[in-house]
Amino acid sequence: MDPFRPGNPYSGSKAAAECVVRGYMESFGRQLPILVVRPNNIYGPRQFPEKLIPKFIYRLQRKQELPLHGGGKARRSFLFVEDAAEAFDLVLRKGKPGEAYNIGAEPGSTKSVLEVAKALMPYFDIDVQRDAEKHLKVVADRVKNDASYDVHSWKIRNLGWKPTVNFQDGLRRTVEWYRQNPDHWTSVEEALLPDNGGMKRAAL
Repeated sequence: MDPFRPGNPYSGSKAAAECVVRGYMESFGRQLPILVVRPNNIYGPRQFPEKLIPKFIYRLQRKQELPLHGGGKARRSFLFVEDAAEAFDLVLRKGKPGEAYNIGAEPGSTKSVLEVAKALMPYFDIDVQRDAEKHLKVVADRVKNDASYDVHSWKIRNLGWKPTVNFQDGLRRTVEWYRQNPDHWTSVEEALLPDNGGMKRAAL
């Protein structure tokens, strides 16, 4: 998708922010060099549980079902927080002013929300083959929920960056952190709710 033809208000807010900073650069030139980063679906320790992976971890800890918007078919590229931080630092030091750098996991490594849910279950002693359906419920899909985000990061890779933490290791480290820090976030119950109500039994 053209980054300046966003398909929903969320992506529109990101495009608008980029337009604003580019406008400043056009006005003030070298006095205000800008670098744009476009990371995709960062996850890891300390993330607030309104986001997918910590939300699922918190719900599994509470023995709650995992809500799947639209059946969990949407696919996303997940990037571990340490890899994202390394990318930001590299762009800050070596990036070219005025350029935008997409930051994503390995090409073709997108995972569906359903796949993420099932990948988390073994950490909570759930037999995926036998019992996955008992822990999943379909909810109404989000309005204009994009089917897939597959980021092409060739520009930052040309600067020498590539992700070093694969999804399995990143997920394990993330689950371990939330287990060891159960009280890091308080009053999270509202964040753990689906974005919209009306749960119904998943047909998976």
